[in-house]
Amino acid sequence: MDGFVSWVVRHRIVIGVVLFGLGLGTSVLLAFGASSADPPDGAQSALLVIISGLFNVGGAWAVSRRPGGPNLTGSQVAVRHLAKITTDVGKLAQFADEAFEGRPAGKNREDVGQLSWKLSDIESRLITNLEDWAKVYPDLIENGPSDASGQEPEEQ
Repeated sequence: MDGFVSWVVRHRIVIGVVLFGLGLGTSVLLAFGASSADPPDGAQSALLVIISGLFNVGGAWAVSRRPGGPNLTGSQVAVRHLAKITTDVGKLAQFADEAFEGRPAGKNREDVGQLSWKLSDIESRLITNLEDWAKVYPDLIENGPSDASGQEPEEQ
């Protein structure tokens, strides 16, 4: 059943257009039938109006976005950029840590240590942010939650 639902969600625009077309077609059928030599009686007309309305409501539902739902493409792009930033900040933190270790004691070493610590803090916040996105919207992460690790794919 989940496969069917995901198929419907993926093809919802096409389904919506088809449903709108069927609703319009039913209305046209009613109009032509009413002007024919043998028009439909009241019950048939009411049935055609109800069918047309259901098709139109179904079409509107299919093409509308879920209220409060994210724009999947835009969110995927944002998460991808966030993952890249996390990786880059992790590299900068590692570079600053190596620079801290190579410096003699003094003000420069303290400054580089502060920079290294702040970059590591930012990296951990970004990773937490990515993990939260992955929990709330698991479809946004293309390669699974491992994207949030801050490691290059060949390092994993």
